[in-house]
Amino acid sequence: MNRNQFRFLSILAIGLVGFFHACGVADKPTQSEQQPISQPSITEKKWPYQFLESKTEQTGHNNVMDLYAFSGKFDLDELKAFCLDRKQKSTAKVFYYVVIFDNAANASFPSSPFTAKFGLEENTAKHIRAIYEYNQLNGFSELEYHDKNIWENIPNREKI
Repeated sequence: MNRNQFRFLSILAIGLVGFFHACGVADKPTQSEQQPISQPSITEKKWPYQFLESKTEQTGHNNVMDLYAFSGKFDLDELKAFCLDRKQKSTAKVFYYVVIFDNAANASFPSSPFTAKFGLEENTAKHIRAIYEYNQLNGFSELEYHDKNIWENIPNREKI
């Protein structure tokens, strides 16, 4: 390959990267293993929900989703208090989600943008016990929880 061909291919590659970036292809959410939005202090209440992972979408409004695991029976008042606690500590610019799975081994992030939740991801949905959604812009705050999972049960909803 001569020098001119190399320059042409370099310019073409840079142009393609710019094109994909402009189309949003290069801006797919990246997974980051980080702590929940804020670490509990020593005086803070200990919740029964096991923190697993947090992810921030790198496109749009940097929506945040935190994954937890809990296999016991939900205490609705405690679950609502937990969601309110997480809401108050959220640094998400628009949407913040808490997703509680039946077991840590079954937890995963949705393959679609967070606002689509888990759509038709049946294998994942069969292990989700609760989803809390908070919209910072309009104040929407709702907990959706299930006796078994979101795939097989009619949801119970609570405005928080």
